[in-house]
Amino acid sequence: MNDKVVLSQKAQRWLAAVSAGETFTGLAFLLAPSLVFQLLFGGVLSGDDTIVVRFAGIVLTSFGITCWLGKPLIGWLIYNAAVTLYLLTIGLGGLWTGVLLWPVFVLHLILSIVFARLSIAENKD
Repeated sequence: MNDKVVLSQKAQRWLAAVSAGETFTGLAFLLAPSLVFQLLFGGVLSGDDTIVVRFAGIVLTSFGITCWLGKPLIGWLIYNAAVTLYLLTIGLGGLWTGVLLWPVFVLHLILSIVFARLSIAENKD
């Protein structure tokens, strides 16, 4: 069954603009979390807060790209790959390593592989 929705050019332009904005906001949260947090909320981040804000950046970036391109497989691939790399970085840093860190890392690594393979297969068709 094909459930694709056909959008007007005006709607497509709005979606592209908002998606681009969310993508760049997410990238800003990843690259300069303290600055963006201070500009948006007027607060200061501590070490633990920065981890959560960067995860929010990963989510916003992935969501924005997914909507911008209209390709959910690519969005999920980007999200899972970014979370995998970020969890690896956190885990290897050794400061924040709860009991679920490595199992969740492995889960996102597996999901990254699954979505990469699905994306490759989709592009071959």
